Amino acid sequence: MKRMNYRTLILTALSIILLVPGAVFPNEMTEVWGTIYRNAPNLQQKYAVMLNIIELDNRDMVPLLIEALDELNNQRIEYNKQEAVIQDDLKFLIISEVGNLKAGEAGPYIYRAMKETDDPFLKSESISALGKIGAKTYAHEISLILKNLTLSRGNDSRGAEAIAFGCI
Repeated sequence: MKRMNYRTLILTALSIILLVPGAVFPNEMTEVWGTIYRNAPNLQQKYAVMLNIIELDNRDMVPLLIEALDELNNQRIEYNKQEAVIQDDLKFLIISEVGNLKAGEAGPYIYRAMKETDDPFLKSESISALGKIGAKTYAHEISLILKNLTLSRGNDSRGAEAIAFGCI
């Protein structure tokens, strides 16, 4: 009987020792990747780091993803077209992952990216991500976008179709 209690105690202690570090230090990986991302000197390198972050498919990365999206929303690249394309691609990557992780706290950042972009595919992905996270606050605005698309498609019919697909 004492042997059984001793064995149970040892197994319980080992289980706690093995499980607690994972529960106590989940943000360590987030901090490491966050530091790497923040120290990347240009958008191309930030894009490469973000690909690795997204590959982890880890919900603990949501604060880092939101921070990165907020930083990109606050940057204005007006003269360098190549940098602007990379910035939009990076936003697309982040918004897609935040939508897949269903991070509702990212709603305002996604909405801002959607409102400020001219890229119809980024706009479509943003609208789709808002739907994935269940951001009902923006449903009226999205319905107005769809309504305006049905009334006037403009010159870019592929872009309009992409936006309409995102709205649906």
